[in-house]
Amino acid sequence: LSLHDALPSCMIIDADNGRCLYSSAGHPAPFLIKTRSSQVEELTSEPGAALGMIPNTIYEIHERKLESGDMLFFFTDGLLELMNREGVQFGAAELQKAIINNAHLPPHSFVEVIMYAADAFAEGLDSPDDITLLAVSYNP
Repeated sequence: LSLHDALPSCMIIDADNGRCLYSSAGHPAPFLIKTRSSQVEELTSEPGAALGMIPNTIYEIHERKLESGDMLFFFTDGLLELMNREGVQFGAAELQKAIINNAHLPPHSFVEVIMYAADAFAEGLDSPDDITLLAVSYNP
């Protein structure tokens, strides 16, 4: 598989130079946390069709350059849809606040704190959807 081929909902990182190629199949956009500058950026893209729903779908590929120490944060939509007792979703605003407040943490601690923030928001209520979190730090 070449880095120039169309890719279904995934990310490829060239560990030697930080070149990052990604595409979306309807999943929430991951976040790029620039630890050196404390900037947080959503890696938005036009979402393609849900993976496997339409045969032979071609997904738009985007490219970014990672710097040493940058962290990528991926999550499923179950995190955003987590609700509290009043029926209010955790949503993008709460997630971005949690990300900004904890961007300095290493990946393993970052994921734990984000999940803790979501659980506290939901007051311990179970999610009707799966919640998966992944944080990856680029350190060549």
